[in-house]
Amino acid sequence: MKYLNGLLYIEWDEALEAGIKSCTLKLANHRKSRSWEFKDDPIDNRRVLIGWDKLKSEYKALIRARWGEPEQWSVLAPIRQRVQYNVEAERFYLDYGDKTLSKELATKYAKGASFLDMMRREAEDKRALKEIHRCNMEEFYARCAAVIKQDKIDALPSSYRRLAVAKDSALKRYIREGYPSLIDWRIGNKNGAKVKDEVSEAALKELISHPNQHDWVFVANQYNYWATKNGRKSITPQTVCLWAKKCKAEILMERKGNEAMSRELLPQVKGMRPTAPLLLMECDDNHLDLQFIDFEAKSHEGRYIKRYKMVAVIDSFNDLILGAAIAEPGEEITIELVMAAWVDAMYYLRSLTGEWVLPHQIIADNFGIGTLEPFYKSIAQFERTPVGSKERGYIERFFGTRFWKNCLSAGANNYTGHNLTAKNRGVNMDFLKQEIKNRPAVGEEAKKQLCTFIYRLRHAPQSKDVGLTISKQDEWLKAWNEMPAERKRIISDEQWLEIFGIRHKKTLRITNRGAEPQINNRQYSFDLAPDDLVKHIGKEVTIFYDPLDMSRVLLADGDKVRIRAKEARLTPRAAADHTGESVARMWKRLHAKEDIVEKADRAKTARKSVLEKYAVDAEALLTSGDYYPKEVRQRSEQIALTELTDSVGQEFNILSQI
Repeated sequence: MKYLNGLLYIEWDEALEAGIKSCTLKLANHRKSRSWEFKDDPIDNRRVLIGWDKLKSEYKALIRARWGEPEQWSVLAPIRQRVQYNVEAERFYLDYGDKTLSKELATKYAKGASFLDMMRREAEDKRALKEIHRCNMEEFYARCAAVIKQDKIDALPSSYRRLAVAKDSALKRYIREGYPSLIDWRIGNKNGAKVKDEVSEAALKELISHPNQHDWVFVANQYNYWATKNGRKSITPQTVCLWAKKCKAEILMERKGNEAMSRELLPQVKGMRPTAPLLLMECDDNHLDLQFIDFEAKSHEGRYIKRYKMVAVIDSFNDLILGAAIAEPGEEITIELVMAAWVDAMYYLRSLTGEWVLPHQIIADNFGIGTLEPFYKSIAQFERTPVGSKERGYIERFFGTRFWKNCLSAGANNYTGHNLTAKNRGVNMDFLKQEIKNRPAVGEEAKKQLCTFIYRLRHAPQSKDVGLTISKQDEWLKAWNEMPAERKRIISDEQWLEIFGIRHKKTLRITNRGAEPQINNRQYSFDLAPDDLVKHIGKEVTIFYDPLDMSRVLLADGDKVRIRAKEARLTPRAAADHTGESVARMWKRLHAKEDIVEKADRAKTARKSVLEKYAVDAEALLTSGDYYPKEVRQRSEQIALTELTDSVGQEFNILSQI
């Protein structure tokens, strides 16, 4: 219902709800009947308004029966316009009492809650009463009761007093108790209504949320013990279960912890695998489900249950294992082991691509994060994983896949099973016990089995789709070759050494013998190119070396010095020890010395020619006093003369005393 230019119009939906047939309205609008007036809504031209004045008496009677007298419409219209449907209330009623309310009842109570929300807002806003409704509080409540009656809001009383004025009115009860106040007491679990005050509800929730995770029978007994002493009604275990479901969001974190909260309640971001290789790499550790024999173990029982721990680096594109490092039985994962797994991954990638390549992003757990975070960030984009997060990537799920288990257990008599359940151990325990003395031993036998396991992960056929029998390595290589060159992060040897090379703890100075550090109690000697040696001799540098190839070394001072060095090859002193190669190398070295001397001579000649050209005598500058300003020379001569006079006077005094 709207007033436009002083004329009253009925909305299309209001006419239909009053009982006017849809076909009647559509036909009249289509024929542009003179006994009807149709007008587009100026606010929304998709809506059609119907003029009140031209309506026949029979249609006006239908509208009056449904919506009341037209004089009241302009007064009640602001109230209807200020009502905003409460979606949260609808959700509460849909989930109430383990979903005991139907959709129809939930909508009914949600409309009532929405209307009471409007009443509470308008009653608190004096400006709205004065400027919008133009009435006092009592008149406002009376108009609200009229709207409830006309619009048939069944969840609320249409009586002015029972709606807002009485001591236990619907509005006051709603402000005090919230959404449950509108629900009929005959609906749902009656026992739930016994916990209806703030103290009772808080006490029950606190018992339910206890970290010891007590069962509902125990919680009900403890609550009833408190309720009896404090004048409250007793409840049943079914009521506790009802409240536990209703307030799950409040109590789950305290009852079961952060991990359960994240897994069961917090919205999960559904991920999509990377679309190309090396867009995302992951690193994590895994306790391999293989047991070995250690004949040197002190305990007889512990001799047969030695297990290895492995740090794995995978490409999330298709779970191809790129690198691995394995700790000895009984040893824990270390930072050095993690870095070794990354070095192994880099060498494997080079064997596939022929280049040193880096990923775009890294995901890892928080082990040793204080030390490893700068290392990860030097490789690629890296952000710390939230504590307790189990959905950070794909590597943990890969450890539990059937493909991983098959590659681990194939041909193994020491496989111990995985993901134990009440019905399934994952392995025949009788066979496992029977083969206990035939297990591979720690050391070479264990390493051979573990290397075979990693080889299977890379080369074993995988069946993703029907008829697809391609290995992860082949699948990865195919995608890499199709990848645009601009997306490949290729680095040089020097960059590789700065990121993955081991930094020697002690610095050293470059001498004419090159660089000669002592690493792991072994003396090394590294040669520099002649030009680099002459340029940087005497500078203090740090050595970065490749633990798998000691011939690859980088010397750097953190500023401007970045020199590649090679492991020195000694020249035989005895002529009999010389070979053709050693002789050629010796002459090359001697020629390099001659080149350095010749460069020095050429530089000297060039300097002298420049000085001769401009008539500058360097020798005269060193010996001539005219080089100094007149004032400085005079001052120096005066000081020298004074010192000479003083010394002669002292000698004369001494001689006179004698």
